[in-house]
Amino acid sequence: MKKITFSVALFVLGLFLFAVPTLAANIVIPVGEKNIVDDRPDLRDVPSFLMNGRIYVSSRSLGDYLEADVTWLDKVDYQSITFTKNDHHVVFLVNENNYLVKHKEFYSNLEEMDTCPLLIGEKAYIPAKFLLENLGYKVTYNTVDNSVRAIFTGEFSKEGFTIPLESSIQRVKVSPADILLELVIENNGDLNKQLTDVAYILDSRSIDPLPIVNQIQTYFTKSNLNTASKIENKISLQLLSNNSLLIRIWR
Repeated sequence: MKKITFSVALFVLGLFLFAVPTLAANIVIPVGEKNIVDDRPDLRDVPSFLMNGRIYVSSRSLGDYLEADVTWLDKVDYQSITFTKNDHHVVFLVNENNYLVKHKEFYSNLEEMDTCPLLIGEKAYIPAKFLLENLGYKVTYNTVDNSVRAIFTGEFSKEGFTIPLESSIQRVKVSPADILLELVIENNGDLNKQLTDVAYILDSRSIDPLPIVNQIQTYFTKSNLNTASKIENKISLQLLSNNSLLIRIWR
């Protein structure tokens, strides 16, 4: 029988309390010509459009809706558009289906889409779904009023895991290879928050977080952990040289 400490139980019980996102405005973007939806102002500088199953919105319009900084870079061999909000960055390359996502210092990864940004005349158009979802929004298309609706959740999803935008974990790495997920945590003043984030991320993919949280708590309170500790078959803990702990979830 697994032993569950009272404090660990509190961590799991408090998941939804600690993981509540900072409030941000939900977004409604009309598709097509000028249109007012739900009495909200239409902030688009040019019409958005549907192509190959994706909604394209101009980079300027998306920046206005998100209240994000938009930076255009025009180099000899590539053109890029960077969206930055609250130290979260999404970088798109025109006519390329790869894009970079960076969340503060804990997450950075090169992602791939099934489409690419377009340059039409002097306007850059972005497939809105990929930007909005990586900045913490749940995106749907409303066919009744022909609009994109983005509800702020404060989370983004990778490989079936739900990860808080404001995670306190030192590093999060998602991989399509044998190692599905890596989390690095350190013993600092935010240890309780880190354990809560670890539990929330693992639970989002129906992985029982209690054995892992127990092990981490045991190590940081009693310094009791083997150099490489196995938990079940697909989860391992490893002590790093800087006294941090590496959690690996294997496929």
